[in-house]
Amino acid sequence: MISIFATAFGTMAFMPQQKTADAPFPIALFAVMSFFWLIMMGGFATSLALGIIFCLRALRGEWARYPVIGRWVERIVGN
Repeated sequence: MISIFATAFGTMAFMPQQKTADAPFPIALFAVMSFFWLIMMGGFATSLALGIIFCLRALRGEWARYPVIGRWVERIVGN
């Protein structure tokens, strides 16, 4: 979020103050916003898929390990 706001305000700061026909298009703003939108949608899709997978495993009574922090959590819990 910080980088999105920094890009948005940075783009606004360097835009010309007068309304002219030859004002530049804020390419950086749209490039960064679309990049972060793709990252957020990928994170949402991953979270949704893992939630469904772990829900199905829990309904069957199986234990499942989280992909990134699974070993660390098992060490803390003691399983």
